[in-house]
Amino acid sequence: MSWLDKLNERYLFIGRLVTESGLHIGGGRGTLTTTDSAVMKFADGRPFIPGSSMKGAFRSAVERVAGSLPQVRSCALAQGNDERCPTPDSERRDATTAEDAVLDALCDTCDLFGSPFMAGKLRFYDLQVIPATWAGITEVRDGVGIDRDSGCAVDRIKYDYEVVPSETEFEFRLVVENPDAARREIGLVAVGLRELEAGMIPLGGIRTRGLGRCRLKDLAVYRISFAETAKFKAYLKGGQLEAPDFKLTEAEAGALLGDAIDGLFG
Repeated sequence: MSWLDKLNERYLFIGRLVTESGLHIGGGRGTLTTTDSAVMKFADGRPFIPGSSMKGAFRSAVERVAGSLPQVRSCALAQGNDERCPTPDSERRDATTAEDAVLDALCDTCDLFGSPFMAGKLRFYDLQVIPATWAGITEVRDGVGIDRDSGCAVDRIKYDYEVVPSETEFEFRLVVENPDAARREIGLVAVGLRELEAGMIPLGGIRTRGLGRCRLKDLAVYRISFAETAKFKAYLKGGQLEAPDFKLTEAEAGALLGDAIDGLFG
């Protein structure tokens, strides 16, 4: 039976993502702003960080570290320490290869984050702005095109872009379902969380100019085991996963993540 056949365990990680510089995550077309490059917003004008943006940055950070971990296999999209993972060659995979063999060959990071062959075990929510930390306005900054050969500004290539001000906070929510029994996948999640707490995962665009610096604070961990009948019933009858009954103490959360990281070293 694979992890997809039965839901055994669920973790919820909640925290505050605090921007330490301006943040620019482009909103694409169809925005009402007059700037050349707007940020992502809800219809009421509140900025948000798409869960897909957070997942991509989080996965990249974990894969950068994974190659240095002795007990972790990671293809890191063909640049990692695992050559057996089928993900980098997914378009050229032999259609006759047994599906079980493909899943067994997936590296640890593809097992956790997902691949063309299997959905990931993580779910990142869109990060919504915490109202008390946002002044209700965004900033518009000027930019110019730079000639890479001369290092000088290019004539007639001036633009502006919108940023969310620094010190704005967003609610971080990450769900992990059915991590492996050895807790190595929780260890990889812990690596990403520690990198985020250390301010080592920039987000959005124009990062080379200093934008996108952020830091995770006030991390809380919640857990439910669907094998614990009483808690399972309470949850199904309307209990919230972020209720006190499911919350790990600070010591328990620290031990969980610390022990899981130890497991990545054998």
